[in-house]
Amino acid sequence: MTPSSASSTAFAAALARIEEPLELVERAMREQLGSASELVGALGEHVLGSGGKRMRPALLLIASDLCGYNGPRRIHVAAAVELLHTATLLHDDVVDYSALRRGQPSANALWGNRRAVLGGDFLYARSSSMIVEDGDADVLWIFANVLRGMSEGELLQLERSFDPTITESHYYAVIERKSAVLLSAATEVGAVVAGVTRAERRRVAEFGRELGVAFQLRDGARRASRPRPRRPPRSRPRAAPRSCVR
Repeated sequence: MTPSSASSTAFAAALARIEEPLELVERAMREQLGSASELVGALGEHVLGSGGKRMRPALLLIASDLCGYNGPRRIHVAAAVELLHTATLLHDDVVDYSALRRGQPSANALWGNRRAVLGGDFLYARSSSMIVEDGDADVLWIFANVLRGMSEGELLQLERSFDPTITESHYYAVIERKSAVLLSAATEVGAVVAGVTRAERRRVAEFGRELGVAFQLRDGARRASRPRPRRPPRSRPRAAPRSCVR
């Protein structure tokens, strides 16, 4: 067995181990979509039902399992982390003028930018409420740090958009905040609910951070190597017939 196939087998085994808890996370997220506004439910179901790997709650569940905890708290906080991620997707599509999300029309393309932003705000609020309900100050601090870091990442990216002089360090600063900070938080929260030492928490969080950086580098390389669709050639206007020229 090659190292690559061995890694794939181990990863599949890890996902199989958390299959049932992930279903509970999915149910917990949908329970948070209740609102006086029907549009909130429609927006939430659209973005939650559009697929996705559920990588962040999966990492949280795996980290919690690794650290020896399989209780109900991990379901609650994993749902909160994924709702936070879902809120960022709604906002990102507005910022990036994206009409598609995972091959389907984005929420802003269907309902407009204002509704998409407000829908993202609602999911942020529900996610925050779930973290407050959990009641752990360490989890709350990690969550607040994620919000700050991801906002900074978006602003750093916007500051240097289409800038050919961007440095490698600036690029890493962006992806650390845009992607790695949330994966790091997911793994660290899994360790927190398991009650391990701070040194163990740091090691688990660092694993999540490095995985997040690697994920974003791979995703960026994949996007850059994707062939761009060719634009049809512009047709030149035909010269007017001589009989029409005065």
